[in-house]
Amino acid sequence: MGDTHQSQERIPRQDWGFTVMRLRKFLSVISLCGFVLLPYSAQAKLVGQEGNVYKIEEMDIGELIMAKSKNFDFDSFRSNHQNQIRDRVKFFRPADSVSNLPPSPVSAAYKIDITYTLPYDIRDAKGEIIYPQGYTYNPLEYMAKQGISLRSPLVIINAEREEEILWIQAKIKRTAKGAFSLLVTNGYAYPLSEKFGFPVYYLSEHMKERFAIKVTPTVIFQPNRERRYLTANVFKLDEMGREIIPKGKR
Repeated sequence: MGDTHQSQERIPRQDWGFTVMRLRKFLSVISLCGFVLLPYSAQAKLVGQEGNVYKIEEMDIGELIMAKSKNFDFDSFRSNHQNQIRDRVKFFRPADSVSNLPPSPVSAAYKIDITYTLPYDIRDAKGEIIYPQGYTYNPLEYMAKQGISLRSPLVIINAEREEEILWIQAKIKRTAKGAFSLLVTNGYAYPLSEKFGFPVYYLSEHMKERFAIKVTPTVIFQPNRERRYLTANVFKLDEMGREIIPKGKR
């Protein structure tokens, strides 16, 4: 009997603990499933009518929209919307537009060299240098080879200075339409476009730096197609918008 008792297999204590843990996990999963599925099973039941039932008094959403639209003034809405857009266009200024350039203290002329110097190496896909740092390039030379030049002068004014408005109006009367491109610093381009009957643009920071524009009014032009530089004329104006030319240069 003693030998027989010793020969029976016993489950170690740690195995019993592992079995109990698995049983607890299994029961937890079963409980969770029941909790999740409970609302769905409840929805499937017909519980019947409970309490009082009332008729819906609110108007159907489609009928409500149709009723509101009958009394809506679409013409007034369209007109106001168009006016808002027109006002935004009238008083729009790009973020990089220039303002507050001083008036020219003298009438004078100077050259503008637009040669560009490369600040870094330009390499191809293999890493070989195509254009080295310090390489210079003048767009006017390329344009001359193609038979192209700056067709019309650039005229820069401050649209908030009355003398400069008078000056540009006199210039418009003396020149053909489209003979120059007009850019403004202060003021708004749209009202001037309507007034003069041609497009008016804003002077950008990049253009200001590229053409070394420091005062208004300034006129930039290319003397002839073969020249590798531009010329800028600046003017000192009196209160009536007339150019004040130094005595020795009249």
